[in-house]
Amino acid sequence: MEIVKNHVKNLNVEYELKDYKEINEYMTKLDFNGIQPGNIKDNYNLVGSRYCSIPGNIAALIKLTDTDGNRYTLYQTALTEELKKLGDDSTYSKGYKIKYWNEDGIFVSLAGPGS
Repeated sequence: MEIVKNHVKNLNVEYELKDYKEINEYMTKLDFNGIQPGNIKDNYNLVGSRYCSIPGNIAALIKLTDTDGNRYTLYQTALTEELKKLGDDSTYSKGYKIKYWNEDGIFVSLAGPGS
């Protein structure tokens, strides 16, 4: 629910990013190293990032757009035992599709148009 809630808010970014490597450079309060997920390649344009929380853990909220201009929100947070239990899956909430998975010790989630 926090993922959809943060996506719907569409808050402004705190940091404009040109590359995923800049997540770690600018977002020094994160207790993990941000990554470019393997399945997030050239399909999305990186807009920027800000801090948020997922479920109560500090997270990076990374705004993306696709080539059609649709808005997506990518989230990354440290992988906890609770988040490990979710595994890799997808769901729909409030008309949005949410995909989530674990990668390199990080919980990653992508929220966007539900189709």
